[in-house]
Amino acid sequence: MAATIEGVLLKFEALQRDVYLMKEAMKWISPIVNKDCGKAAPAAEYLYDGLLAYANGTDWNPNATGKGMYRYNTATSLWVLTG
Repeated sequence: MAATIEGVLLKFEALQRDVYLMKEAMKWISPIVNKDCGKAAPAAEYLYDGLLAYANGTDWNPNATGKGMYRYNTATSLWVLTG
């Protein structure tokens, strides 16, 4: 049975929606959310106490402390170098 163009497009749109929903869910599942590999801080909407993020020390250098893993502290609104 041959698939119609409309049927294929409907399946493709459903797949796109599913991938988008998975991507959105992964933002909250992953403990490290800065998608730019250390080039920028995570967006403010994703900040929570204890959030881990990598800074490359060049494009993003929290508190001028260099590259490494940082933990977000909501009490101080600062990134703390963990190592």
